[in-house]
Amino acid sequence: MPNITKSELEMTSTKKPKTPSLKKYLESLSREQLIDLVADLKDKFANVKEYLVAVLNPENQDKLFEKYRKKVQDVFFPTRGYGKLKFNEAIRAIAEFQKVCKSPQMVIDLRMCFVENGIEFFEKYGGISDSFYSVGRNMFRKALEEMKEHNLSEIFIDDCNDLIEAAKDVGNLFQVCLEEDLEALLKQQSPIVKLRKKPQGSD
Repeated sequence: MPNITKSELEMTSTKKPKTPSLKKYLESLSREQLIDLVADLKDKFANVKEYLVAVLNPENQDKLFEKYRKKVQDVFFPTRGYGKLKFNEAIRAIAEFQKVCKSPQMVIDLRMCFVENGIEFFEKYGGISDSFYSVGRNMFRKALEEMKEHNLSEIFIDDCNDLIEAAKDVGNLFQVCLEEDLEALLKQQSPIVKLRKKPQGSD
């Protein structure tokens, strides 16, 4: 391992090092020292190991996705017992996945999974925590923002429409909110990406 001075150690332990300072430090290391540093980080931090695994073999991203999707689903439908609806655990899992995943599409999939599971929970048990309405909508909005940022709206439009259709069981207001969010996105997108119109008399 490269020798780190006391001042450098204090800097990393008290506050996040600035990018220029970090780059300068890394540039001062030899190739062997960099290899040792990366290996040490991999051994000490699970998310670093997951990131490196995904970078070295993109196929492993599918396994990572399944791992984090299970974490999201367990908030609603654990293997045993009833879901405790600790939404912060699901939000944290999605944030962790975003750090180690190189695919924006998979991150969006995971956000959609959160909203879908919330709707499914409501359908199964006839109710859900009131906070889901705001948390679920915020998650849907974030997914839409990322669809726009990465030009993935056409890929997800059918999933969005299906989710909005299912949301009617949660409540008309929740469904309308999701519909408005999608419409706002589509105004800025290609005309071939369209909101699915509800059949007449469906209200």
